[in-house]
Amino acid sequence: MRNGLASPVAGRTLVVVAHRLSTIRSADQILVLDRDDPHSPARIGERGTHDELIEQTGRYADLWAERARAASWRADRRTTLDTAAPSVTSASS
Repeated sequence: MRNGLASPVAGRTLVVVAHRLSTIRSADQILVLDRDDPHSPARIGERGTHDELIEQTGRYADLWAERARAASWRADRRTTLDTAAPSVTSASS
């Protein structure tokens, strides 16, 4: 996505709403929306580049850490399932 948008938006402001963190990692500015409760309006809770937000150890950094844990769990889980799967043999009569 980044490579496809780089040329058409050069010199312009582009607002991207993303749920996938990797989509916004190289953005000039990242705004993290937050709210106190589900009925209150959202507000900007954090603002900065990827590196700045990771250093702040706020919600954005927590989301990246959770993403890393989930990625390693999937890899570990897949390996565990592959090695722990029982062999299936058919009995011949």
